[in-house]
Amino acid sequence: MSSLYPLVEAAVVAACLGVILFAVANVAARRGIWPAMAWAAVGLGWFLVVWQLARAGAFEGTRGSARVVEITAAVVSLALGWALLASSRRARSGVADLVTIQASRVVAVVVLLALAGEALPAWLALPIGLGDSLVGLTALGVARRLRGAAAGAARAAQVWNVAGVVLAVFTIAAPIASARSTGYFLSLYPLVLFPTFLAPGALVLHGVTLGALRRPSSPPESAS
Repeated sequence: MSSLYPLVEAAVVAACLGVILFAVANVAARRGIWPAMAWAAVGLGWFLVVWQLARAGAFEGTRGSARVVEITAAVVSLALGWALLASSRRARSGVADLVTIQASRVVAVVVLLALAGEALPAWLALPIGLGDSLVGLTALGVARRLRGAAAGAARAAQVWNVAGVVLAVFTIAAPIASARSTGYFLSLYPLVLFPTFLAPGALVLHGVTLGALRRPSSPPESAS
């Protein structure tokens, strides 16, 4: 995996930045440019904190404080993500966009490289590397059905979201719980950005999406 390290790092960081940019664009569309700029500073600032902690080895499983630091990072990412995307709960009209951005989860395929190199066990690498990638691969299809108001689209989206929630929770909890043993490799940069930043962001997106889908007063999006 060492020869692919620059590509893995670039892909994971790009996915993180993509989620931030989507959230900021959402704020700009609903609240205006100045609130969006403020939230951009907050979102990027927090990502830089997590990024620097990861690069410094603060989450490394052999450190006594690593688990507390990793849990704190995940909780703060959840809280900031929820605050940043809270306005999306007001309407169902943007639900397809909330699903579309989850296509970025295909980046989890890089975890399978660690499995191939025997750095991670299958029970940990497959749900993250394969499961999250499948969620990302199917995101565009689910979003397209929602935009076209296809029959059963909302129900399919709910099932897809529930599956995504389960995988996101696993991606946060399992690496933290196993960081001192079999999950050590997921406590290292850049893969540690999955439980500390990407998975919390995905969990927030699923929560906001499910909330929007439960609002029957707003119809699904019409095909453009």
